[in-house]
Amino acid sequence: MILEKRKVKNSLRKLYTCGVFCVSALAISGVVIAGQVTQFGQWTVNNGTIDTDLSCQDVNIVCTVLMQGSGFRQELVDAGNTGSYIRTIITDDSATGSSGSLPFEQETFIPFNGNGAVPASFGIALSSAVRDSAQGFDNIAVIHQDPFVDVNSNQLLFSTVNLTATMNTPEIISNFNYASNQLTGYPDPANDIFGKMLDIDVDVMMDCNGTTGQMTGGGMMGCMGGGGGMGMGNFLAQQRFVQRAREGWNIDITTGNLIVSPITAAGSLALDPSVLTVAWNEGDNISTTWIAQADNQGSMFSFDVNYQSVSNLDSGSTQSFSNNNQGGFPAFTVTPPLDPFAWDPVFGPAPPSLNTPQ
Repeated sequence: MILEKRKVKNSLRKLYTCGVFCVSALAISGVVIAGQVTQFGQWTVNNGTIDTDLSCQDVNIVCTVLMQGSGFRQELVDAGNTGSYIRTIITDDSATGSSGSLPFEQETFIPFNGNGAVPASFGIALSSAVRDSAQGFDNIAVIHQDPFVDVNSNQLLFSTVNLTATMNTPEIISNFNYASNQLTGYPDPANDIFGKMLDIDVDVMMDCNGTTGQMTGGGMMGCMGGGGGMGMGNFLAQQRFVQRAREGWNIDITTGNLIVSPITAAGSLALDPSVLTVAWNEGDNISTTWIAQADNQGSMFSFDVNYQSVSNLDSGSTQSFSNNNQGGFPAFTVTPPLDPFAWDPVFGPAPPSLNTPQ
């Protein structure tokens, strides 16, 4: 697997010019798309009865109901030259509202009879969502598998996965985002192309009782903890966890040619000048993790701790750095670099600085 991964990277680097390239050398030119489904979310529901008129009124699209019940609808979507699909929609039995705002919804498109380029039922488009407004929770998954053939009659599959999850409560603020794309089906699997991006951000806030009721009220007097069980007032804490991962290549077939660009441009990062720099090439699998904690323990002491690591998972090179600014106690490392430490643009915006709660 490692040899195959390096082989495709070497092939891509030879072709890479000016930020993007057309991979005609990999037998992709004049791509024939097998079919595109209609857009997700073009439907409403009233007390469990699903209405798809928003997407079926187009003169080029004909929808025929196959099965229907409370919170369920399955229909044949005939998009003419684009192809025919079985669309299935599932939501709560008594749901009322529009797609995009319901507590639960799932929608899939599956090719019904092909279009001459691919066999029936080859490929899928799926969108699924779970929401809880009381907890500020959203969990959304969108998956596409689009088959097509190239000019050399290779039958290929272009797949994308997008996953997002968010939570926003007084105690926890969490964001998860994952996106990947993959092109498979070459006679030589080493020419398969893959890329991914992962972002995770979590903030946790608490007082000495493990609650948040006192976060804005100056803390609770007499909380027991730490320091030999002494009573402490105004014990507030905040923790932040940030992770970023980048690997491989962005894939674009919308123009009829395969356009590929690196997710990770070549770069490097040095967290501690006394340690060797972590470097990476185009397409390498790299990640960074940043952990911070800030505590305000009232009359006792306040402190904040920061830790960051960066790794090239292909080469095995890794580096980490930490610092501790602790009132009344010595710091356990040298003076830290700029908060939040070093941050290469490949990881996106730097996480915000974490200050001691007041």
